[in-house]
Amino acid sequence: MSYLELLLIVLDAGIKLTSLIVGLNKVIAIWKKAKQKKNRRD
Repeated sequence: MSYLELLLIVLDAGIKLTSLIVGLNKVIAIWKKAKQKKNRRD
């Protein structure tokens, strides 16, 4: 395995990890909004 191949693998993993974190943050934000709405109804 060359240095370039290793760099590409690390870069790809980093991009996937970043998109996963962004997706999780969106889910958490939606969940918090839904929770707030539920609390207002009570």
